[in-house]
Amino acid sequence: MDNFTIVSENVTHSKKYQCTQTSFNIVFKNIHNKSFLESYNYIVEMFQAIVEKFMPDLNIQDKIRVVFDHDLLEYPVSIPFVNRDKFTAENLLNVFELAFQSYKTINITEDKLFKCSVIIAKNPTGGSRLIFGSVDEFILKS
Repeated sequence: MDNFTIVSENVTHSKKYQCTQTSFNIVFKNIHNKSFLESYNYIVEMFQAIVEKFMPDLNIQDKIRVVFDHDLLEYPVSIPFVNRDKFTAENLLNVFELAFQSYKTINITEDKLFKCSVIIAKNPTGGSRLIFGSVDEFILKS
């Protein structure tokens, strides 16, 4: 993480949708106007740090979504909701590479921020029915 820092983290929670959204900016250091291909190793390191940061918060049934934006992109790069086991640096990189194929001229510099938003959807485990008493009591009352 010597090549970048994560700054201005903001966390919001939606009770209605049981989602937590974390927004932050990623600032690269010691990168002087490198192309996407030249800064590939830095981007791989960034994805590994993001996975390591959020993986401990994920339960097996949770879903996670990541959206990246850069000043020079027309549209943000969005990785759809995936299960915990599919949330890897390799999968993030695959989606990112597909989006950046048409942006080979984008240069990553220290003054241009990557904006990132991570959304974790907590899926419930088990049923939500409350059972009062035993099954035998229920049968006797019927």
